[in-house]
Amino acid sequence: MNRFMDKLKNRLKRCMDPSDINMEQMETLIKQGAIVIDVRSPQEFAEGHIPGAICIPEYNIQREIRNKVPNINSLIIVYCDSGVRSKNAQKRLQKMGRKVAVVSRGYRGKRKREPLLVSDGYEIFATARESGDEPFIHALNLKVPIVVSSNRYKGCMFAKKHFGVDTIVLDDGFQHRKLYRDRDIVLIDATNPFGWGEVLPKGMLREDFKKGARRASEFIITKSDLVSEREVERIKKYLKKKLGKEVSIAKHGVTSLCDLKGNQKPLFWVKGKRVLLFSGLANPLNFEKTVISLEPSYIERVDFMDHHNFKRKDIELIQRRADSMKASFIIMTEKDLVKLPTDMPMENFFVLKIEFTVLEDNCLKGIGGNINNAMWYAKYNKRKEL
Repeated sequence: MNRFMDKLKNRLKRCMDPSDINMEQMETLIKQGAIVIDVRSPQEFAEGHIPGAICIPEYNIQREIRNKVPNINSLIIVYCDSGVRSKNAQKRLQKMGRKVAVVSRGYRGKRKREPLLVSDGYEIFATARESGDEPFIHALNLKVPIVVSSNRYKGCMFAKKHFGVDTIVLDDGFQHRKLYRDRDIVLIDATNPFGWGEVLPKGMLREDFKKGARRASEFIITKSDLVSEREVERIKKYLKKKLGKEVSIAKHGVTSLCDLKGNQKPLFWVKGKRVLLFSGLANPLNFEKTVISLEPSYIERVDFMDHHNFKRKDIELIQRRADSMKASFIIMTEKDLVKLPTDMPMENFFVLKIEFTVLEDNCLKGIGGNINNAMWYAKYNKRKEL
């Protein structure tokens, strides 16, 4: 043991980079609660190691760290004999993020059991009609477990039990008071930021905005590309100065146009063409504004109720409308795609894929992921703050 420690101290003394830590700094960090991981083999560990160190071989660190380190958000020091393995361990750990699951109430989904596992992050186990449209879209686009339950607590416990998650994102959970949250992130639609200032049915709000805003941890202004920069700044100023909350800004940008088989088509195909839009959205006007950015020559719209489950008669209505206006394209959203009937042919139907992009990111300040609040010290050791 003493021989190994002397060897390590000599190596640390030869570190010339001012960002390296010396033995005294390492000892101070350990006293402050840093966790030390020896990434050498168990045989080398047995021959001598830093007192209190945990042995996790470099090649196995991603698999074993969650079981052997009680608090992975702690400051972590990794070391080996030469520095090669500890540097590799650092890279492996940097690739690790939080183990996330999404839990939704599955609005308008028709299912026989709860909690319902929609996806384990690799395979989808439910239909859109069972889970509801939005959880199903999450399952298509996210490589994390998606769970649906009208009882959010049971849904969260299911995700924790079966997937060992350390972070759960609640979809549409701001008014769900029965479950404690660490953060409440409220999205503000820039095209109608305060729901006309009235609660349902007179306005769009579920509760008084000012009272609800006090519970919010932060805000994200969405659809900023559909209003002027001046309007975005006005909303941002109000949220920051009047409510004292952090504010981020995001847009919904078009990424691709796909046919029903998933084949991408050039977006410029829409330019100068006659287009029929149909959707089951809360605000179909915003969808129309997004399509207008592609410069079609003429647009008509067929609107359905939000979360509408399309039937054969709906598709026949849409096709007749498209024929009457001589539409070149019939365009829908991904949310509508997952609820189409599968037993009938649909020609000239296309899906417009829209991506949520954060332009100004002030989200989740003070919350670290598995590596965001940790400093990994590779070799002996280059300091890297994540």
